[in-house]
Amino acid sequence: MATTANIDTLPWELIGRISPLLARKEFMALRRANKTLLAGTMYDFGERYCKVLRVRLQAHALEVLLSLLEYKDIASRVHTVHFFVCYRHWKPLRDQEVQQMLRLLQQLLPKIQTATAVHINSISHKYFDAHIDTLLHALIETPLSRISRIGFHGSTLDLQLLQHFFDTCKGPIAHLSIHCLCAREGNWFDLLEFMRDHMEIEKLDFVPAYRDMWDSPVFESGRRRLVKWMRDPEIKKYEHYVLGHQSFMCGPNAVKAGLQVLLERRGG
Repeated sequence: MATTANIDTLPWELIGRISPLLARKEFMALRRANKTLLAGTMYDFGERYCKVLRVRLQAHALEVLLSLLEYKDIASRVHTVHFFVCYRHWKPLRDQEVQQMLRLLQQLLPKIQTATAVHINSISHKYFDAHIDTLLHALIETPLSRISRIGFHGSTLDLQLLQHFFDTCKGPIAHLSIHCLCAREGNWFDLLEFMRDHMEIEKLDFVPAYRDMWDSPVFESGRRRLVKWMRDPEIKKYEHYVLGHQSFMCGPNAVKAGLQVLLERRGG
């Protein structure tokens, strides 16, 4: 049964044993496991929970989340943070909104330094470029020092900015996942070479947008660079690759065969 409540008068001692669905606009129903806290959402919000924090990249949601974090010692239990955009806000951010979001993220990140995994979900659309850029700027200025797992899904990225973010990642990365992303600025092959030379990655999932890797005017040059990169002895440390738009998976000993399949699909 839905209830309407003011955030200052919520029965905090009961939350964790009950699952109130708050009807106020800033609260959304969370239809996921009860160990997840969505920005602006409470569902089994208690001391045993909130190991996974979902953060909507919107100023009002960030303000609500920061308010919620003041009530309970949640941040010390967070091990995974999901940042995502809300597709209902289908409009670009104004400069004032960008600065506001950056300020709020800079307040949030020091509170979640226990996080060891970060996932960033968006879609490839110009309206959401500023959301992801602002988040990356915040992560560069206030790094999460313990992260060992990083995932990007569906964004249009400034690869040079992404490289700066990778520069702040200290220690080995257990799993780096880059799925179906478009490059807005920079070159995927330059980023791959940077990852090879400057990062210690145990497992890599790499699925760039199809057009970025295979349909570009520099396809032939790019293909040669990718083949050279994949044959590098240093790359054998990766457990597996995921290449191409079809998420083709292959082990280190099958890289050449996997690439050949992708080239045949392309007609190369």
